[in-house]
Amino acid sequence: MSPSTRKMAIAAVCVAVALAGFGFGASSFAHKQASERDLELSERAARVTNLVLQVRRLQQDALLDRVNRDSSASSSKQWDDSRALLSDAIARTYDLHLNDEDVQALRQIAADYRVYVDGYERVVALIRSGQVRTAQQAIERISIYQDRVQRMQANSAAINARALQRINKLS
Repeated sequence: MSPSTRKMAIAAVCVAVALAGFGFGASSFAHKQASERDLELSERAARVTNLVLQVRRLQQDALLDRVNRDSSASSSKQWDDSRALLSDAIARTYDLHLNDEDVQALRQIAADYRVYVDGYERVVALIRSGQVRTAQQAIERISIYQDRVQRMQANSAAINARALQRINKLS
């Protein structure tokens, strides 16, 4: 083997080793990025779940405040604030790189959220018009929408579980 051929062979081996190392580093970097995205998704899904629970918890007190025409009570404001935070949390989750299953679940959460909030506002309108006069009537009217709340919880928990499962597979 001539000296120039030998030098070229050594150079080719060095390039191959360098490229193999770079490929391993790129793969490791991609895993880290995917893991970080899934961690962020898990955190946002958990936030959605917590806010759904908070809105649900505040709902009855807020309706009771409205039935009693207690404008000084803070439950209605807390419900409105929590509802706005939930809307924002859902919208911000769309910003992440989601797989098809998570996109579908998030779309269902958003659709259920809109139906639930519209239902709540309908009940409030009935209270204002005097068609609903008692807390019991208000609770009966809002109960129609509780399956939407439960599905929001289930879907956000499922997104969270899938994200955590992907993180565990990459670890």
